[in-house]
Amino acid sequence: MHTGIESTTAAVTVLRAIGRAHALASSFLASLPERLVSHVPSPEEMATALDEPLPETGSDPAAVLDEWYTRAKRGITASPGPRFFGFVNGGVTPAALAGDWLASAIDQNAGLWASSPAAAQTELVVLRWLKDLFGLPTEWSGAMTSGATMANLVGLIATRQWAGRRLGFDASGDGLAGHPRFMSFRAQRSTSAPANA
Repeated sequence: MHTGIESTTAAVTVLRAIGRAHALASSFLASLPERLVSHVPSPEEMATALDEPLPETGSDPAAVLDEWYTRAKRGITASPGPRFFGFVNGGVTPAALAGDWLASAIDQNAGLWASSPAAAQTELVVLRWLKDLFGLPTEWSGAMTSGATMANLVGLIATRQWAGRRLGFDASGDGLAGHPRFMSFRAQRSTSAPANA
């Protein structure tokens, strides 16, 4: 059980760390217009900057952020900036960044209604908005995934189930063995998810 003093100390530590993260993030975002989009130091340079033995004791979180940022700065790309066109990164809009920070701070689990009614209902609202936006039938269900790879995997599973029904079997219930084969197509330069499914 935490005493009031321990709770106060923990709260001060968290607030100091959040304040330091805010200051570092603000400085980084302000530097984007002048920052090189990609400065790629060698693996050896980054190892020299970051590799060290596992610490035996804890450290002040704000100091850890400062030390990591100072050491890692050379290898941080300008991916949130408007001149970055590599990979499929989510856009860090002001609302997305602030929402991500708040979501991390309140640390909810949307997996069950009981674990966070607010998170679960927010997911339902966003799904309804997406159906409205794309003109999808209101009776369709949906799910939020953890990212693009899981979204691709869910899409492949839904496609497999749909194809199985068209061929007269339940792919998820019966499996694929012994049933007619079907083909799926993907772009040559697609993500690894389809190949791994």
